[in-house]
Amino acid sequence: MTLTINGKARTFYFTPPNNGVFSYYYTPQYTPEPGLYGSLANTGDNCSGVLLHVGNVWECAINNSGQIYQATGYQYTDPYGRIYTLASDGTLQSIQDLNNNTLAITPTGITRIEPSGVLTDTFQQVAEIKAVVVEGGIAGPTLLPHPAAE
Repeated sequence: MTLTINGKARTFYFTPPNNGVFSYYYTPQYTPEPGLYGSLANTGDNCSGVLLHVGNVWECAINNSGQIYQATGYQYTDPYGRIYTLASDGTLQSIQDLNNNTLAITPTGITRIEPSGVLTDTFQQVAEIKAVVVEGGIAGPTLLPHPAAE
């Protein structure tokens, strides 16, 4: 999985470890490239988190046995603790700050959700929202709209 961070393409490699009990079963895990800090995890998959390594392919071991592994989404946590949730196609779905405030991003707009779960603001977006996350240091993330939205 490659993300754009500070204007650079940075990669997390898919490196499933075996699960420790049954050495032939693996669990999804992502390892950052050298110098990349933060973490990446999937938010679910079609294999219920149990994989087999067959040649160069990762397949479902128990649920959906034999199907190719597919994550249903991802969660990137930056080194400061901000959480970015992405769909399996890389579309940004939400950003959570250090105070647990969340921006939920959908094709119809952006909604701010407070830690209590209260919806506080909705910003309407006419064009399709696809975004690239760019970390802005202390100032936090900046969203750049997809060129089609401009």
